[in-house]
Amino acid sequence: MTSEIPHPSEPLLSFLICTYHREDLLELCIRSIQSQKDIDADECEIIVVDNSDEGTAAAVVSRLTNTSTVPIKYVQAHPANIAVARNAGVRAASAEFVGMIDDDMVVDADWYSHARAALKSLHYDVYSGPVYPMYEDPKQATSQSDAFFHRHMDVVSPTPLRIMGSQRTRGYIPATSNSIFKRARCFSDAPAFDAHYGKSGGEDVDLFCRLEAAGRIFAWLPDIKTHEHVPSRRCDIDYLEKRSFVGGQIFASTYIRNSKRPEWTQLKVTLIATLQVIALTPWRWMAHFLPSSKANAIRLRQSAVRGKLAWRVMIPIYSEENTRVN
Repeated sequence: MTSEIPHPSEPLLSFLICTYHREDLLELCIRSIQSQKDIDADECEIIVVDNSDEGTAAAVVSRLTNTSTVPIKYVQAHPANIAVARNAGVRAASAEFVGMIDDDMVVDADWYSHARAALKSLHYDVYSGPVYPMYEDPKQATSQSDAFFHRHMDVVSPTPLRIMGSQRTRGYIPATSNSIFKRARCFSDAPAFDAHYGKSGGEDVDLFCRLEAAGRIFAWLPDIKTHEHVPSRRCDIDYLEKRSFVGGQIFASTYIRNSKRPEWTQLKVTLIATLQVIALTPWRWMAHFLPSSKANAIRLRQSAVRGKLAWRVMIPIYSEENTRVN
């Protein structure tokens, strides 16, 4: 099911927001886009993909559509699977570029003006920008939680990125959140996102890997800044440990599946991860005598390594989270 306000011409940028039972945060996200400085309604559109069975986002979208100068499309996508939702949004997009913003994020007021300048003057296929955490309880913020929810690079100008192999950009984790894709260059294959990762996450990392293998080029835009709401439960060390495990699974799975020599890459990943397990084993016992921050860092590192060895059966962390009230 799709409903929309018709757009008079092909826009420059489609804002794509996939959502699942987070109506309050979704409203804040849409409003942050609508209130952009210098936004041109003829150049933009907002696409909201509702991945819930109940269509819970419809009322929010309808209310905001009535007062929006930027055209809004409402799309329903089933079943509940983030890859299915993203594919539906890509199909609905009509702009030259697709900017993906998570429903628990807000964008800085000058995001669009910086993005527009880059899209008009640069010639990359994919652009990514910073994500800063907005903790529900700032007292729960730690270096471990920041590692998951704070995406930043210490550069002041557009900078090329590499995704895979020995030349990959260290410290950069590919993600669709706050990323812009040139539609004709990035979404020519259907479906763009693999539903295999739709319950666990990693569909975005997989896409980035495939795009680089196909010769697409990437850049970091430091001025397109966003902020992500982080609920208290996501700061819990048990949650971070599970997310770290899944992160290891995603790394191994996408690296192996997108390698030119998958069998060799699988052997390499398994060997390195096994050696890492052995090297980390003494730290498991020493952690009892270390400050909690260091002990937790070791715990998360061990979890990520174990995930690399268990990549064949992905933990459905998205599905598990969706059973809870966000």
